[in-house]
Amino acid sequence: MKRQQRTILIIFGLLDLLAVSGLGYLIWHANQPTPLPKPDVAPCIALIQRKIPGYLSPVIAWEEDNLHLGLTAVYDVDAPPESSVQLLWTSLNALAEASRTGCPIPSQVSLTVVAQGTGTTLSHSAKISGEGIRAWASGAIPQEDLSREIRYRSVTSQ
Repeated sequence: MKRQQRTILIIFGLLDLLAVSGLGYLIWHANQPTPLPKPDVAPCIALIQRKIPGYLSPVIAWEEDNLHLGLTAVYDVDAPPESSVQLLWTSLNALAEASRTGCPIPSQVSLTVVAQGTGTTLSHSAKISGEGIRAWASGAIPQEDLSREIRYRSVTSQ
């Protein structure tokens, strides 16, 4: 075999290898799962989610006139502590921060904390006006006045 024929065969071999590699890549790429698009989260919801620790599993339903913010705390004891009611203030502090950054707090706000023990669940719920949260966040009313405005309820279940 002449040198020129050998060179041509090597070139064809390389082109063949390139074509097979390209087809292999196309097949591999076609079999990769399409990544799911990340849901767009409104900036105000994202701010609240950043202000609340992730282990509390915040759930936020924000509508024009209503806002519901729920937290779940899991305790490795039979009955969760009564102090879990303080987690409502975690929610209120996050809402106050959102209000100070320009987020329009809806007129009605519902807060829920579910404190789960191994045998007992304690649920704290609070309803408050968005106006009260905005006034407290801006410093127009003290925390005590905000506390008096909150309609609070607690339920224990076995």
